[in-house]
Amino acid sequence: MLERAAGPKLLGEENYRTSGDEFSSSAGPVSFPHLAVKMVQRVTYRRRLSYNTKSNKTRIIKTPGGKLALLHINKKASAPKCGDCGNVLSGVPTLRPTEYARLSRRQKSVTRPYGGSRCGTCVRSRIVRAFLIEEQKIVKRVLKSQQADAKKNPAATSTPTTKTLAQRLSILVLSAQFLWFVGHVTTVIQALCYVVLARFGYGGPKNYTKAFYGTLVSYGIIMYKAHGTPQFSGAYLQHLLQDENTWYLILAINWALSKPLLVTLLPYLVFSLFHSLNYFRSEVAPVVLPPTQFPAITPRIQRSIIWFVQSFQTRALRTVAFIEVFAIMPVLVIGIFLGWSSFMAPLLYSRFLVFRYHTSGLTKQAFAELKARMDAAAAHPRVPPAVKKMYAVVQEKVADMGQMPGQPAAAAGAQ
Repeated sequence: MLERAAGPKLLGEENYRTSGDEFSSSAGPVSFPHLAVKMVQRVTYRRRLSYNTKSNKTRIIKTPGGKLALLHINKKASAPKCGDCGNVLSGVPTLRPTEYARLSRRQKSVTRPYGGSRCGTCVRSRIVRAFLIEEQKIVKRVLKSQQADAKKNPAATSTPTTKTLAQRLSILVLSAQFLWFVGHVTTVIQALCYVVLARFGYGGPKNYTKAFYGTLVSYGIIMYKAHGTPQFSGAYLQHLLQDENTWYLILAINWALSKPLLVTLLPYLVFSLFHSLNYFRSEVAPVVLPPTQFPAITPRIQRSIIWFVQSFQTRALRTVAFIEVFAIMPVLVIGIFLGWSSFMAPLLYSRFLVFRYHTSGLTKQAFAELKARMDAAAAHPRVPPAVKKMYAVVQEKVADMGQMPGQPAAAAGAQ
């Protein structure tokens, strides 16, 4: 008889044959193969924890191949990861197979914008790398052909050649400053279309939004040129908020997402008009109409633009400062009750006015004139004493809110 140590019953113990003296010795081959012991597979595993928890629950399952395996019931699913950087891919449901099978067809769909097995950052880097490689190949090919031509005809390379209109335009259009100019021109054209269509036709709100899209392009390029790639740091954010272009960009985003208000579009229209005129005078006109080929037309156009800018720019900027102080804030406050604007719009615009008060002399003049007019109105004999007292309290609160130490010097103007 086989004797075994006392202990708990093992899995598959009923399949062991323990009767018969023919198995008392383990030496030598078995004389009766039909009476051989039938061994079964055991599952030996190592507990992850010494105590039983909800996440440690397991059960034995049989795989499609007939193998016994230990399944952790509450094991978390592993998300698909990027093949380059190893980060988790967004847009893919991270579930166990049983949970994934319970989802509907809409929930199973992959919402990853790039698809495949790479994240968006790696896809963009691969695309940029591919374009740079192709650009290097083209540059090498062009340089090689130029060197070959120079060896064949050395005299031709020494003489200066006049660039064609297409070559001059390609150099101009491929610059970031030209895209800045296109943004300003878009703002001017769409703003004028909004003024006309909002009164006499349809499509006004679309033109209003497109005007601010042009503003976002131009101001975005200026911000990138001035501050570089965005960084998540307190020093970078503080430096960013000291630039008036940042505040105009934030307001442009807010106005583009709000209901159309003509008064909010006027400052951007004035800025874009003068910026586009100056760029056209200095960059576009000499390229389209070279002074050497059109000596009577190009200088005349440039002189006309200079006269217009010098005659009207100062007055236009002063008008913009008065519109920002006298018109926009009252319209936003009244718009809260009439549904034109949200509660956040006056708060955001008040911070903008505080910044402009400390950085712009024209805005200070507008506030001084506003204060003088309100003081004269409050000093009228017919004004009740309670109203005068309330006006004094409001004036004190506004003065306290306007104290912003450490502000930079006044900037030259919005870009």
